Amino acid sequence: MVDSKTDKATKLKIEGIDSSHDLILHGIDILVPKDDDSKIYLFAVNHDRKGEAIVLFSHTIGSDVLTYVREFKHPAIKTPNAVAATSLSSFFITNDHYFYGGGPLATILRSHEDHWGPWKWASDVVYCNASSDPSSHEIDCKTVSPPNAHPSANGALLVDDGKTLMVNDVVEATTTIYDVDPETKTLTVRKKVQLGAAADNLSLIPGTDDIAVCIFPDVLALKTRLSGDHLLDYGFKGEAGILRLVKARDYEPELLYWDDGSLITVLTGAAVDPVHGKVIAGGVVERYFIVCDVDV
Repeated sequence: MVDSKTDKATKLKIEGIDSSHDLILHGIDILVPKDDDSKIYLFAVNHDRKGEAIVLFSHTIGSDVLTYVREFKHPAIKTPNAVAATSLSSFFITNDHYFYGGGPLATILRSHEDHWGPWKWASDVVYCNASSDPSSHEIDCKTVSPPNAHPSANGALLVDDGKTLMVNDVVEATTTIYDVDPETKTLTVRKKVQLGAAADNLSLIPGTDDIAVCIFPDVLALKTRLSGDHLLDYGFKGEAGILRLVKARDYEPELLYWDDGSLITVLTGAAVDPVHGKVIAGGVVERYFIVCDVDV
């Protein structure tokens, strides 16, 4: 947790979960309860070796504790990348592949998909609705994105009080803006924004209706960095950037941040603080995050 006033970082202690439980966290989303502004809830993709899952934590503002609440599992949550919460027991997720890499056969199939893909039918957006009882394992999940909508669905963000879902595609280099059916949660394409660069996660800029989108301007450098030889090579440089999608201009993209790789290469997540004029950004394989002054 970072205090944008002081730039002080606080490491959170995780409580309420057995130490033997795998926590290999990926995409996250924060849900703020309308009736209690002293607490937030954190949804996170968890690449548990026992199976993919979405885990839910609670956090009391001002504390240094993240408390485990519950876990959601379903066969449709198979290769989750991002999660966008609609309530404490319902959410959207993106599956970025068709095949999960666990086990000998699945690993072979996944390697074939990585080599011959991506295929538009292999990636989708799923909506899940679970029992409100944390002790219950009852959950229903279904695909809600149109057929062949995404070769590689990535980041996801709910805006407009849940009426709009925005989904990034790292292969298409797009942000798809979906209308969410209030009853069925089926997604209908409203607009597809061409970004000009591969896209990862996205976030709402507080106090505005604009969206911050993390991008990879140099895909070749990204692939090289993520290869086995360079995964932990922090001296390897590759361009990183953040776009601002301006809602007043129908989500027209403009550049908010760019780095030649000197500060960070694989920039996969960012939060913008317009009050203090800062952006906080990190990467899935980076050993640190950055805090930069920006003109918001």
